[in-house]
Amino acid sequence: MEYRPTTCLHAGAFATISMFLGNIGALTSRESPPRVLAYSSIANMGYVMAAFAAAIMGAQQLALVGLLLQLFMNAVGKMGFFNTIFSKGNNAVSTWLISLAFIGTPPLLGFWSKLYIIIALVYGNLTWLAVLLVINSVISVPYYVRLARELGTGWRGGGLAEGLMLAFTIIVLSTTIPPTWLIHPIMNLVSHLVLTL
Repeated sequence: MEYRPTTCLHAGAFATISMFLGNIGALTSRESPPRVLAYSSIANMGYVMAAFAAAIMGAQQLALVGLLLQLFMNAVGKMGFFNTIFSKGNNAVSTWLISLAFIGTPPLLGFWSKLYIIIALVYGNLTWLAVLLVINSVISVPYYVRLARELGTGWRGGGLAEGLMLAFTIIVLSTTIPPTWLIHPIMNLVSHLVLTL
């Protein structure tokens, strides 16, 4: 359809602006962790818009999985971080794992969401946007590391905050051994690409 390239261009431009604005804002913001997380949410919505752009170009299934995983990762990760902020610190292991998941470190939850979005973008002939997404993931590394260092103050002897953080960490770790439904579409796509080469 004729509207697709124009709509995709608008979605791609919005995604690019959102990713760079959010990540650079978080990188340069040192006032407080909540401010960094607010900028981080802007960047994450840029990733979601990138998935939307890929869906417009025909990669609906891959984009939808990536989009839903990214939204889920953002929700779980932000709940974990804000829980840590309100409890004035939490265990270092959990804060580091959530930070690494947001960066997109395999095989944590955030890795799979970004992988699906990147594959969807490549499949939808939006390689330029996939490259920008990877660049933005690299930009996010320093401020997520800073958050992990600032908020990972050590165990506080249990309690509701510690229990919630442990639950969020388990969710982030749930894809360490990826379920079949998660990797099956990727394997099918790889097989298809190999056969067409």
